[in-house]
Amino acid sequence: MKRKTMAVLLGTLLCATCLFAACDDGTDRSLGSQQFSVDIRQEDDLRGYVLTSSYSDSLGWVTLQKTENGETVYMLYNMISGEQITSSSAFIKRADGLYYTDETDRPVYYGKGGKFDSSGAGGNQVYVAPDGTLHKYAPASANEPPLQYSSLSSAQRIGDSYYAVFQTSFALSLYGTDGKFLRHVNIAERIDIAQAAKVVYWALGNKAFMQLDYTVAGGYYDYVAGGVKHRLDTYVYDAETDTVEECPNMHFKVLGVEYEGMEDQSFLVLRGQSIGEDKCLSTERVQTFGQDGKVWIDLQKLMPGASEIVFGQGGKVILCDGLNYAVFADGECVATYPADGCAEYCAFGGFLKNDIYYSENGSVILDASSREGSQILYAPGVLFGVRTETTTGESRRVMEIWSGENWGKTEREIVASGAFLYLTESAEEGEYDLYSVFDEHLLAGLRINQWSTNPLTLRANLLEGNAAYYFFAVKDDGGMRYLTVKLSGFIV
Repeated sequence: MKRKTMAVLLGTLLCATCLFAACDDGTDRSLGSQQFSVDIRQEDDLRGYVLTSSYSDSLGWVTLQKTENGETVYMLYNMISGEQITSSSAFIKRADGLYYTDETDRPVYYGKGGKFDSSGAGGNQVYVAPDGTLHKYAPASANEPPLQYSSLSSAQRIGDSYYAVFQTSFALSLYGTDGKFLRHVNIAERIDIAQAAKVVYWALGNKAFMQLDYTVAGGYYDYVAGGVKHRLDTYVYDAETDTVEECPNMHFKVLGVEYEGMEDQSFLVLRGQSIGEDKCLSTERVQTFGQDGKVWIDLQKLMPGASEIVFGQGGKVILCDGLNYAVFADGECVATYPADGCAEYCAFGGFLKNDIYYSENGSVILDASSREGSQILYAPGVLFGVRTETTTGESRRVMEIWSGENWGKTEREIVASGAFLYLTESAEEGEYDLYSVFDEHLLAGLRINQWSTNPLTLRANLLEGNAAYYFFAVKDDGGMRYLTVKLSGFIV
């Protein structure tokens, strides 16, 4: 299960880079490197088109059309890749990533890569693969049915090249990203395992892990719960080599995945219970593990009993044991704060308690307890809010922004707003900054060059992996203009 961050900053921020120290094997390890970045495309080729989709599909496709010299041109546009496909007939959606037109006596299919050669395929024999490409079903006598994009909810991604579908507790089917069946893997036929075991799965890199928990009457056991002896056996299947190996001495009962999706796939964070020397289980806590099944960086040495982890800004990692928050940078604890039930660590890089915003060192940034009707928003490294002022019968709205090492405050007048969007004048003449809040994501400080001050309108948005895509429109004297924004590098 993935956890969503509360907010995302548009701009370039370094997040979750935390080099703690040399590990027991002499290697330096870090908790990843997540780089916040933004890519803005002004879609000049779409000028004059009118968006006909009310939202994008899950692969980023939207439909548009325009009329020139009495003729209508239809377009498929992809928010992720920028791919454009045009036709003299309207595009009709069959499935996410699969569209067709009625230009001829039979449907003509389109999707990733443009027009698809569906010769020899019946009406329901074209499908979308996990990577978004179009394919035709193989004859019935060929391999197993392919894995389709629409069925990914039942599959586990394995690295960059594979998907696994667990058929039973100990058997899986392996597919490529093009959906083609590769092989069946029956782990129970390769190793001697207890059939009555409870199984927890997770994946990292090209490896699929499984931990078996089962009771034993005597002999070796790992832990005791309620007077009953249990064994924990952990195995890893390597999709590249098609081999199964045991991960001995894990000493951690896994309950589930806390954080996954770090871009370099070097580690993930698991939630579970440590096993003590007395064979008893600890309370629930978090721990990092690498592709070898061993602890990556021992969070429990940093903060014994840590049950929460937050990747903060500027390379910081925040742990909480239920009583206190501890902020770590370069392996050192740089700040602590009591977790008394009212306080919470927030994505701006500090604490919030009773509507008062504190920096990591405990100084007050903003006391919002008396700000009636004024919502404070935040993203990594920034707080901002909207204030309305009335002077000599005229009102103006001001954006207040707190940021920087000392959380200094700046103000900018809002020149336009709408649909949760605020456009403010930039420090550069003729340029504007866009602030927006929607879908649990916070966009802050998006620089718009040479655009009308008419408020931009969000037309579509999509969350895909560690990136989010947004499709904006603005109407000016020349018709509709479109802007695609890509946020990348945040942890979800």
